[in-house]
Amino acid sequence: GGHARAERNWASGPREAYQPYAANEDGIPAMSRPGAGYRVHTTGLNHAENGFPTQDPEAVERNLTRLLGKFDRHRDAIDSWQTVGCEDADVVIVTIGITARAAMRSIEMCRARGVRAGLFRPITLWPFPEKALREAAGKARAMLVPEMNAGQLSLEVERILGDRQVDAIHRFNGEPITPAEIAERAESLAKTRSAKAASSREAR
Repeated sequence: GGHARAERNWASGPREAYQPYAANEDGIPAMSRPGAGYRVHTTGLNHAENGFPTQDPEAVERNLTRLLGKFDRHRDAIDSWQTVGCEDADVVIVTIGITARAAMRSIEMCRARGVRAGLFRPITLWPFPEKALREAAGKARAMLVPEMNAGQLSLEVERILGDRQVDAIHRFNGEPITPAEIAERAESLAKTRSAKAASSREAR
């Protein structure tokens, strides 16, 4: 099923008064139909409602607030992610791109050895699907972030999960991270965490 077709808000009224970036109640400016005679100035620079570049702080803030507000209002439609086996996971692996493919295989390897591993793969990175990550992390004892980066993704996961410990595998030499490496680290995390949990239970 595709999305319902939306009808654009088209410009009407006197041409000389037209402001291509003037917000309506819904924050979406009326668009001029090509050829309808409305003048439109488009620039990637910060611009006022008339489309021309501006450095007036109030106009810049007003327009950026409108644009960022669109994200906030439509997060449900924008946020995108995939989860595999997070419902009962002791270790949740958070990863993207080709490393997510390796993580899928590592989950099968872990589960075959009795380690409950799950995968959370963010598809949109900005805005980050924060709510979904918190839900996927659930009651997991450990989070593992394998990435072919210097820690950009693990820092984001730490930011969202607050005090939860996040372990990471960072590699940026061009060699992919293998399923076996991810599985091995996930297993050792599950073991050390369960040992810690048991000892804190005994201490009580």
